[in-house]
Amino acid sequence: MNISAPFIRRPIATALLMAGLLLGGLVSYRLLPVAALPNVNYPTIQITAQLPGADPQTMASSVATPLEQQLSQIPGLTQLTSTSALGVTTLSAQFELSRTVDSAATDVLAAINAASPYLPVGIPYPPTIRMDQVSASSPDAAVTEGKEELVVKGKKIATEWVEAVTKSGDDVWREKTWTAQEIPGGIIKETLVHERGGKVVSESILELVDFKLGS
Repeated sequence: MNISAPFIRRPIATALLMAGLLLGGLVSYRLLPVAALPNVNYPTIQITAQLPGADPQTMASSVATPLEQQLSQIPGLTQLTSTSALGVTTLSAQFELSRTVDSAATDVLAAINAASPYLPVGIPYPPTIRMDQVSASSPDAAVTEGKEELVVKGKKIATEWVEAVTKSGDDVWREKTWTAQEIPGGIIKETLVHERGGKVVSESILELVDFKLGS
């Protein structure tokens, strides 16, 4: 039996059938649940280290580099990025889906301990970590900096600030640090704001005002 024979004898019906299949395919294509970036959560650890008063170049060479050398040896690491600004370095380590965020955090802490002998002596703010399950469609962490005049103990102080913004789904963390050259220790104010769906979930403010200002 020739399968193509019925279609050859009925060209109009064959054309209508092909048109129907084509139209159905076009309609179905628009309904397919396909996204450019799949909804996959990657285990991600963010590391923050601070050295008040250090310029971005010093932060990159003295703080970021030793940490990167140790972190890059962790099994299952797929992406490692770092950003250095005035007095602060932020690193983001992303791992394979086979790793859990808890096991990755254990390896990251071990890497930080291994890098400790190579960090600046007496660093006042040792590296800290934050664990996230970051979606593939989430934007990367962003760091911005600027200048602002604050009033401390009735005196205007020229400060420089650094803000790190990290997004994970509907959650947004904003870490902002103000530093001033004339203040012992450099840092005079820190804030950490956690937002979800555009609303503030928690907010902590640390003002370091226990110091003497010059005349």
